[in-house]
Amino acid sequence: MKKTIIQVSAAVLLLAAAPAFAGRMPKYISPNSDGVQDELVIPLKITEKRYVESWSLIIEDSSGKVVRTIGNKISLPETVTFKSFFKQLITPKQGVDIPASVTWNGAMDNGETAPDGTYYYYFTAADDNGNVGRTDKYEVVVDTSAPQVTVEQPSDRIFGEGAKSEFSIRQSGSVEDEWVGSFKAADGTIVRKYVWKNTAPLAFSWNGTNDSGAPVADGVYSYDVRASDRAGNVSPAAGLGNIIYSGEKPATNISIDGSKYFSPKSDSSQSVITFNVTIPVPAANSGNKLTSWSVVIADTAGKVYRSYDSASSDVPPQTIVFDGTDANGAVLANGRYQAKVTAEYLNGFKPVPVSSPVFVLDTTKPDAQVRVSDKVFGAGSKSTVTISQFITPKTLAAVKAWNGRIYSSADTSRTVNSTRSGNSRLTRSSGTVWTTAENLLRTVRTYLNCLQQTLPVTPALSALIRSALTRPRQRSCLQ
Repeated sequence: MKKTIIQVSAAVLLLAAAPAFAGRMPKYISPNSDGVQDELVIPLKITEKRYVESWSLIIEDSSGKVVRTIGNKISLPETVTFKSFFKQLITPKQGVDIPASVTWNGAMDNGETAPDGTYYYYFTAADDNGNVGRTDKYEVVVDTSAPQVTVEQPSDRIFGEGAKSEFSIRQSGSVEDEWVGSFKAADGTIVRKYVWKNTAPLAFSWNGTNDSGAPVADGVYSYDVRASDRAGNVSPAAGLGNIIYSGEKPATNISIDGSKYFSPKSDSSQSVITFNVTIPVPAANSGNKLTSWSVVIADTAGKVYRSYDSASSDVPPQTIVFDGTDANGAVLANGRYQAKVTAEYLNGFKPVPVSSPVFVLDTTKPDAQVRVSDKVFGAGSKSTVTISQFITPKTLAAVKAWNGRIYSSADTSRTVNSTRSGNSRLTRSSGTVWTTAENLLRTVRTYLNCLQQTLPVTPALSALIRSALTRPRQRSCLQ
């Protein structure tokens, strides 16, 4: 049993009061039978050349009322006879026993335990000549009340990033000399300690760092707060468990798989556009969790036309095939759009929204017009024909290449000559002769020369020339 030991020396001097004790700090006891500071133990030493007939330990309450007296004195007979008187005269004198220490267990003279409060104690002693000595009064505090603390139990116990970069502890309690709050890892190791002196335990926030200021490892932690007062009373257990620190920062992303141009609901081979989506889902044993996600299709002004989000599935897709329609199934207007990814995690982390490259929805087909200067040509002033072309400009999906083809009207599948523009726009021509027309003219002239060598010019020549236009180009009369 632990005891409070007070070093006291009480000296009884002849016809004089005892000198003061050394030390004036109040002493604390908690007589509640918990084995900690249940008693006040006072070492006692009386120095006297004569015989000490009595000594007493007096306990007073704060009002000065004596509540407990502990002592010893020589017993004298209540009635004195001649025989007993003569015996006292011839018996050698001796004083009372002086104990090495005196113990007060908090009990009062009525047998009850002294209520919590401040008390004062002192010693008195008397010798055989009637001299009485007395010490100064000293303070002792009876305190059987344990420190009190309450810690609020939050429903959300994961933190680490963003708006949840700190974990808040809400606590209150009694004012004590010292409160100690500790965060512990799963193995019981203390990683961070907080101390409050001469106050109640204060509310605070933990940012997930240890006592050295370094971030702790991702994992599960616990918190407890406790105090022990001067009387040895210990606060009841209080704290939190299953606190999860997660510094995880998942990276989101979205990209276009293939061309950024498409023409929905058309005969185009690019009628849809495909996105590769990255929205990581934390491991189940990490304590972290994907709480929400979304992928939206919006125009360059930010207006959203289509959404894919966690309302439809907790697990985000890795691929999204967009058919160019809004939530009601209507095809969007031609224009430029982007897909944007957002996500939120249980540890408070919110990745910066990520947008795809701009993609183009264009359902307008390429359009051009062609005109010729004359439908009949071949000789003299009509040895050439001028072909003019007019292209309708496109502002969205550019035309990769234009193909020009001269073919026989009698057989449209047979190409006489062709040309290809490697850029997106054909040159607009007016009064310019195409090389294609020149090639055709040379072919016609080759047939004419061959005919002139073998036939007279007759009305049938025109029919033969028209027939020659449907044949492959000839460069020799022998072919």
